[in-house]
Amino acid sequence: MITPSQMKRGSRGTTGPSSLPRSTDGRTTRGLGGRTTGVVPQTPRWRTRAKKKMPKKSRATGARRVSRCRVCGSKDLTLFLDLGETPLANSFLTNPDEREEWFPLQLFFCNRCALVQLSRVVDPDTLFRNYAYRSSSSGTVVAHLLELARFVHANLLGSSKDLVVEIGSNDGTFLKALKEMGVKILGVEPARNMAHIANAQGVETLPTFFGSKEAQRIRDLRGGVKVMVANNVFAHVDDLHDFMRGVVTLLDDGGVLSVEVPYLGDLNQNVEYDTVYHEHLSYFTVHPIVKLFDEFGMKLLKVVKLELHGGSIRLLAEKTTKQRPRPSFLTFEEKCGLTKLRTYESLAERVEYQKESLRRILEDARSGGEKIVGYGAPAKGNTLLNFCGIGTETLAYLIDTTPEKIGRFTPGTHIPVVETERFRKEQPPFALMLAWNYEKEIVMKEREYTGQFIVPIPSPRVLPKNA
Repeated sequence: MITPSQMKRGSRGTTGPSSLPRSTDGRTTRGLGGRTTGVVPQTPRWRTRAKKKMPKKSRATGARRVSRCRVCGSKDLTLFLDLGETPLANSFLTNPDEREEWFPLQLFFCNRCALVQLSRVVDPDTLFRNYAYRSSSSGTVVAHLLELARFVHANLLGSSKDLVVEIGSNDGTFLKALKEMGVKILGVEPARNMAHIANAQGVETLPTFFGSKEAQRIRDLRGGVKVMVANNVFAHVDDLHDFMRGVVTLLDDGGVLSVEVPYLGDLNQNVEYDTVYHEHLSYFTVHPIVKLFDEFGMKLLKVVKLELHGGSIRLLAEKTTKQRPRPSFLTFEEKCGLTKLRTYESLAERVEYQKESLRRILEDARSGGEKIVGYGAPAKGNTLLNFCGIGTETLAYLIDTTPEKIGRFTPGTHIPVVETERFRKEQPPFALMLAWNYEKEIVMKEREYTGQFIVPIPSPRVLPKNA
């Protein structure tokens, strides 16, 4: 976890030298506002191809190109990072010969409000109607949500009659904890399979997307809300203004919204490029969120730095007309360069350096004929695998505990996903830790593992045995 005292403007941390070369042809590109950017990374030259015949891929047509910033509406957007074309990160295949749709994976920087956002928006029905991620699949996430439930119960609720609504409630882990404390709860979850799981556990969940119309329907049926929670939801929302209209429609005056988002400052500091995929439309610092809150009469109360998901922030905002002092976090971000394009141009260079470093480690491991597998099959892992060209010639299989992924194949690279028991039985010499953000939990969980973990982020490295 970074802290304000640790983050430096354009810092390269430990991921590469203090001065890195530009791309081989010095290529630049122009943003929508006409600005010339720095380096746009080249399509990776090193591609590990699967031995079996690869299916045909088709360039998807169901993605809308972004022309305006979704927070401030500016057209002054500059492309600074190009990860090539990839399939959707959670589109695991039942058959490796299935045809796949590939979408450009690029990041724009808004020169007006400093929001970082994808260049394309994929239809949310395609992304979220059936979802492969479960909150309950990680002990770290479960512990975090239990802590949040205790915080909400102790600090934000006035009485047992207060209603808590969670947007993007997934399998109901957070709300179930609140319900067991005697709190009235309601979930809103567009992924039908996750909503079904939550309802089956007694957590009332509406299987729909949230917006102003849905908020009005909930208010008409259940009344106003004291607390709303949106964990890792903002990044998924294309129309943030309609989302916020829904928030202020549903919240009572004095009500509080708790938002958690992966923090762009950590992505930049630790070169967490694998967290870029098509479900994550936006990448936030506090600056654009405060601008959005102000527009809808929500005043920021507090920013809390979290370690979860490689570095996140929790923002608490109140529906009020009272004026609040300027958050000190904004000054911190300005000093760190997080509102400047040059910071993200430097990030693009470091992404290329990190990819090459990981490639060298894997090639060294393969040169001795050693077997390498992948530990975890998170969505972020598929960005890394496709960008770095890591396929079945490098990784024999991935392991995962999520039932929706086991027996399937990774999008783009077609690596089989198997149960954890196979990993523990075979004890492969090397395991690429794709779920690197749970490094401590994994190392503790796999104390009997006799091989070595390769951790790709923040700096590619091989852990000693029995670390």
